[in-house]
Amino acid sequence: MHARERAQLVESIAMQRQVAENAVRIAAGRPVHVGPVTLLPRFNAVATTAPPSGAEGLRGGYGAELYDATDPRQSSAALAAWTIAGAAALAVPGVEGVTWFEQWGPRGLVSSSGEPFPVAEALGWLRELSGLPLLADPEAGRNGVWVLAARRGSVVVVLAANLTAGARSVSVALPDGATTELELGALGTARVEL
Repeated sequence: MHARERAQLVESIAMQRQVAENAVRIAAGRPVHVGPVTLLPRFNAVATTAPPSGAEGLRGGYGAELYDATDPRQSSAALAAWTIAGAAALAVPGVEGVTWFEQWGPRGLVSSSGEPFPVAEALGWLRELSGLPLLADPEAGRNGVWVLAARRGSVVVVLAANLTAGARSVSVALPDGATTELELGALGTARVEL
């Protein structure tokens, strides 16, 4: 909650999976919906004083924003990788849906002026897989790379995210026993159809 460094964001992905698994267990067969997933908390749940008031405490965006709720990394390419990794981590049987960010503004998918942030493309890729049975990836998060794959008709769509500061190669095993190699840049993403 208090750490905002890149390492904390990367570590949060594995914790998202643990939280989802526990939520599914507690839900005991009822569907679980996760969200909203954001970079920073939307409010301070343990505040001991009131937030600043007036213009100092509120900023523009999707309605009024609590002071310090916007992370400048919202518009970064690395957020696309973090979001795909989060989707892979949250792909737990029993999780019916996930909501990320806001639609527009400084905490959104597009800027207040309508320019899409890189995360908008990543969420578009994830939307393509919505409702499709995912193909298992037994080594999720290995070496900082997270992978999602689903069959859409005769095509397998693979999404991969590298959360490390260096380039990575990843071998993805397909259901028919074949494998494909993906090259991912530092904090990069990839989408391939096979």
